[in-house]
This record gives sequence, C-alpha cells and structure tokens, in this order.
Amino acid sequence: MKVKKAVSIFVAAMIVASLGIPTIVRAQATLLSLTVPFDFYFADQKFEAGDYTIARMGETLRLSNQTGHTAVSLSNAAFVQPQDVHKARVVFNRYGITYFLSQVQWSDYGSARELPPSSVELRIAKNLPAIRVIATSTRR
Repeated sequence: MKVKKAVSIFVAAMIVASLGIPTIVRAQATLLSLTVPFDFYFADQKFEAGDYTIARMGETLRLSNQTGHTAVSLSNAAFVQPQDVHKARVVFNRYGITYFLSQVQWSDYGSARELPPSSVELRIAKNLPAIRVIATSTRR
C-alpha cells in the first residue's frame, strides 16, 4: 500500500512539475517542503529550481535546500490572513520569466507571511505586470 501511494505521489509530482507549477511536498505548522520547477528569487538572491524547505522560526523565515544548507533568512516578512487555514500555500510573483517568492502559508496556522518586494523585484515590476503563481497543499 505504501509503495502504491509513493508511486501515485511521484506521478502527481511529475505531472505538476511538467506544468511549471511549484509542488508542496510536506507541510507542518512551522516547516514546509516544496519542489520548485523554475529558478526564483528569495529577497535579492536567485535560486535554481529544486527542492527547498521554508521554516518559520519566530519572526524569521529561513529557506534551505534539501542538503540543509541555509540559503537566506528574513525577519521583515509581514503577517497576513491565510486564505484557507487547512492548506499550505506558497505564492510566487511572476514577471515574464522571472519569479519571486512572495508569500508562505503553513497548514493549520493562523497567519501567513508575506515577503516585501526586493529591490530586484521592484525594478522589474516597473515594466511588467505581476502574475501570481500559487501552489497549495491538498493535505488536510
């Protein structure tokens, strides 16, 4: 049964990845793991497509790759009301082919964190409209 479930999850992840939509793999109250199929910015730093973990530690957000290397920490993310408290959600702003991590929401947590636009995002946003790319967890 576990093998069947693992195969189903793998197939679903491959389908979503082929569509260019980030996939949330695991979501907990303060830890969220996801696969991002495109390069993106977190603050002013650019990251390659791959597997990442976002941790909420008090006022700080930390983005790490799957080997545990901490990439960036932010402490100025604003609290916002979650869309659906039972689903994890990650939002990217897309300008042309450039993506910026914009918001993170953990399942069953009373608030989400919205990242302020970086200087890179503000510069690009002057010339292109933002398209929001949203990945949500289907886990309840």
